[in-house]
Amino acid sequence: MPVSPSPAAERAAPSADEAFVAWLWESRAFADPWLVLSDGSRLRVVFAGRRWPGPGPDFRGAVLERPDSTLLRGDVEVHLSAADWAAHGHHRDPRYAGVVLHVVLRQAGSPARRIDGQVVPTLVLGRQLSDSLPALRARFARVGGAVPPGPACVQHVHDVVALLDAAGEARFLARAAALEGDLAACSAEQVFYRALLVAMGYSANKEPCARLAELLPYEDLAAALLARPPARRADAAQALLLGRAGLLPATEAPVPGGLLREWAALDDGAPGLPRRAWALGSVRPDNAPPRRLAGLGLWLAARAGTDWVGALAAAVREAVVCPTPAPLAELFRVQATDDFWPWQVDFGRPLEQARPWLIGRGRAMEVVVNVLLPGCYALGQVHGDEPLSAAALGCYRRFPATPGNRISRYMAQQVAGGVPRGLRLTAARQQGLLHLFHEWCAGRWCERCPAGGGARLAALPCPEGSEAPAATHGRSTSGVIHSGPESAAEHSDDPG
Repeated sequence: MPVSPSPAAERAAPSADEAFVAWLWESRAFADPWLVLSDGSRLRVVFAGRRWPGPGPDFRGAVLERPDSTLLRGDVEVHLSAADWAAHGHHRDPRYAGVVLHVVLRQAGSPARRIDGQVVPTLVLGRQLSDSLPALRARFARVGGAVPPGPACVQHVHDVVALLDAAGEARFLARAAALEGDLAACSAEQVFYRALLVAMGYSANKEPCARLAELLPYEDLAAALLARPPARRADAAQALLLGRAGLLPATEAPVPGGLLREWAALDDGAPGLPRRAWALGSVRPDNAPPRRLAGLGLWLAARAGTDWVGALAAAVREAVVCPTPAPLAELFRVQATDDFWPWQVDFGRPLEQARPWLIGRGRAMEVVVNVLLPGCYALGQVHGDEPLSAAALGCYRRFPATPGNRISRYMAQQVAGGVPRGLRLTAARQQGLLHLFHEWCAGRWCERCPAGGGARLAALPCPEGSEAPAATHGRSTSGVIHSGPESAAEHSDDPG
């Protein structure tokens, strides 16, 4: 389960020396491509990994080749000294459970161990560098620690457009198919309710949000709300969601009186989540689970006793004939209605400046793209309502770009060298970038990817657990995407 990071484990900004070691690794400043590890084994860097900011490993999704041509895939953590692994608390942190290589400038410490007890191989750069440390430090300072990006996978704008349109539609249809399966087993309200909760979890708290939807089904929540007068429903919805989530404090932290009264009346002893299930310290204030659940509680309370799923479907039907479907996002924006939440990240964690929107425009746009439109498409398929499915897909194709995230920004650079002139980036094309990342780029399956290997999009799901030949990790030499029929492919979860 996710845990709140300890102060020692929370990465603010790497030290200058650690940034230098990361640059040595990323720029491959090695005397020999075959690197000797501290246990005597050898590895060659196929892909150094993606350098993500924030807490967690320095490089994600690295690909390393063994002498027998098999590939090792996983994360890489960089330190000045081997002793820094334990000093930073990584041996207790589940975020580092996928680290497969510990890169250090000097040994000075015992071998690194992950939280599962596995020893992480250590690479001591030391004498394996291509030049002297003073010379490399001077070069590092000269370039400002930057590593030039590689060439874009796709060279022509029209090919980028065709690729992202196909990939975006594949991701949409796969998401809709998953929701259609849920609709076969659950009510439409429960399916949308669960999807909304997961969307509130962003990336770090999706799992506990999904679990909360099981522990507090929509039917139970709605029954509790309808048993109360309308004036008490907002407090009741927030109390049920936060209480069953285990996020109401058991300490002296300030809590609005209405929440405490409603939770005291509604708490029937049913099992809930422990507070430790949530990632609380490693998310931005706007994505803090207590704020998101409080916002969703307000949204649900305002719709108790109504056919709100039908109303959402009607809004999609209307939006498809409008000049733009962008106003659909307004359906999901939620502003605090009290004086507490605008000033709180969590109970006992005040904000320096007021933030009244509990669900802002950016998150509301993501809800439209990832919940409303695929959900309405699935509803249309289940009920034989092709006009509703067509309206949902039509809105999706025209919906404007969302604020995006680090994966979509990374992939825009990887696939097209940024956002080239002549490319109008829509939400569907952003979803196409995410589809390419999860299906192929995260595992560096370049030879199978339509951007890197010229393969057909729908025909190449990434096989779980298999290994690609080491010699086929490059990009397509032509940079042109080969044409062919395309359909829905399997997708991984949205990063949020």
